[in-house]
Amino acid sequence: MRRIKVKKTSSAINKSMSNNLYALKIIYDSDRIRIPASLIKNSIYYFTWVYSSAFLLRKIVYGLENNSDIKEVLKYIAVIGLLYVGMNIIKCFIEQVIEPLSNTKLYYYIYEKVYKKSTSLGLEYFEDSDFYNQYTKALNSGNNYFSDSLNSLTGIITGIVASVFISYSIYSIDRILLIFVVFPLIGNFFLGRKLNAYFYKKYLENVPNDKVYNFVNRIMYLVDYAKEIRISNIFSVINDEYESATKNKVEINSKYAKPLAITIFVKTTVTFTAIFEGTLCYASYIGLTHHKITLSQVTVLSSVMVSAVFILTQLFDNMTLFHKSGVFIETIRGFLNYQSRLDELQEGIIPDKEIKEIEFRHVSFGYKDKEIIHDLSFHYYGGEVLALVGHNGAGKTTIIKLLMRFYDPTDGIILLNGIDIREYDIKAYRQLFEAAFQDSKLFAMSIRDNIAIKNGKDDVIDETIIRDALSRVGLSDKVVTLKNGIDSILSKEFDQDGIILSGGETQKVEIARAFAQDAQIKIFDEPSSAFDPIVEHQLFKSIIGEKEKCSLIIISHRLSSTRLADRILVLEQGKLVEYGSFKELMELGGVYANLYRKQAEDYMALSEETFT
Repeated sequence: MRRIKVKKTSSAINKSMSNNLYALKIIYDSDRIRIPASLIKNSIYYFTWVYSSAFLLRKIVYGLENNSDIKEVLKYIAVIGLLYVGMNIIKCFIEQVIEPLSNTKLYYYIYEKVYKKSTSLGLEYFEDSDFYNQYTKALNSGNNYFSDSLNSLTGIITGIVASVFISYSIYSIDRILLIFVVFPLIGNFFLGRKLNAYFYKKYLENVPNDKVYNFVNRIMYLVDYAKEIRISNIFSVINDEYESATKNKVEINSKYAKPLAITIFVKTTVTFTAIFEGTLCYASYIGLTHHKITLSQVTVLSSVMVSAVFILTQLFDNMTLFHKSGVFIETIRGFLNYQSRLDELQEGIIPDKEIKEIEFRHVSFGYKDKEIIHDLSFHYYGGEVLALVGHNGAGKTTIIKLLMRFYDPTDGIILLNGIDIREYDIKAYRQLFEAAFQDSKLFAMSIRDNIAIKNGKDDVIDETIIRDALSRVGLSDKVVTLKNGIDSILSKEFDQDGIILSGGETQKVEIARAFAQDAQIKIFDEPSSAFDPIVEHQLFKSIIGEKEKCSLIIISHRLSSTRLADRILVLEQGKLVEYGSFKELMELGGVYANLYRKQAEDYMALSEETFT
């Protein structure tokens, strides 16, 4: 059993060391001056401490005891004082100029890696709570633990050198006194590691509760949730979650309070009290009984022992912090090493711009144990309008996500122009599509940027195209009245003059985004859910007008909008139940025809009720 424990400990130390070396490489890559700057800062820190407590004080006390020339003593103090001033200027420059700038570079460098990794992972990860826990820990690891890794390492190196000099000073007075140096070693090495283990376990247990805190904090300030919070009792539910998380945190903190308090007390006693009391007792004994130590030596010894305790404490604190940093850096390193089942950076065949045929061949897909799509097969030809129809949860949006390769099928294949879509370069493949999803999001940017978002900063959409898209969705009159026109910011989060759009206006911007893009297949997921029948009719005329430029896929619960589709695909519980043109399905008299007639009857009844 002991051998296993040694192996586990050795493995943990090796992993921590590996993670810290990884952190140093990241720091070096982000800012090459940071590592030497940290080494210089800690060297100055320990030099002033050791020299003042041991060598400078000894020079002064021994000089006074031996009646040395006071001018020489003062001159010596002045020279050392000027040296200290110069070193402190350098130290302050590092702390106040170099480190803040370097931290900014490091922060950007690390989080750019995290964000890029996040966007490279398949969509399935964002529906996994374990992934979010790992993501939260990675974000919390941030640049602080990377900075701690560097500072603790340079602190260890300079601390070891300082310990050698301070030990020599103690040895020169009485070598037996070195025995008392063991106490800080015991207190910091063994008890410090134990403290670190407690703190890390407490942190891990609190991650789910911190996630609840972050969730509650987010929804309490975002405008997206403001109306629901004020017109419903949802706040009490949210507050219950917050209270539950707080209760859990209190229980976790209480669980660790006693062992932490005891360990800290024992560590402080062993590290500080034992060495101070032991040193004074021993010095008093040999001074009074054997006359082996002078009063000036006791004075220097007291100062040196204080320095020894703090230097050794700092040394082992740095060792503990070095190990702790390595443990926490493992979370961000592990996140960056995530291997997605769907490689978002996959290279491959560049697809043709001409869409001839898309085929779903015996496609099945599910989340964990729940199957969403079952043995789905159909053909869709370029230039056609395809409508997907079905109840909520029938799998309509999942088909779109599979087609756009947000997921890969668990069984079967999807082919574009006769080639498995998994063989295409994934970025080039997705460039074929533009989608206005039902849950699409607008960003805290200008109207212009929200519409041109797919193209990025290096591929600017002509302003006339943007204005034409806004006109086709009926937003031109609104935009003209805005102070900054299409450059108006769609949020007040970063701009006090930003604007807040209604639900219908938001959906119009999302549709305008699809209109403005040059894509081969455009997808509209419930594009009219926020509109009245008149606006819906006008909007669908504009959407169908896109058929002249590209292929169209439309998802809609309002079956009247599917009449103009070339093909209609009817789904029930992830299975294809009907497939054909509007005329064919109405003549079939099946699921689609019944749903269509039912909606038409309900609409006519509502119209008669309204106008009588």
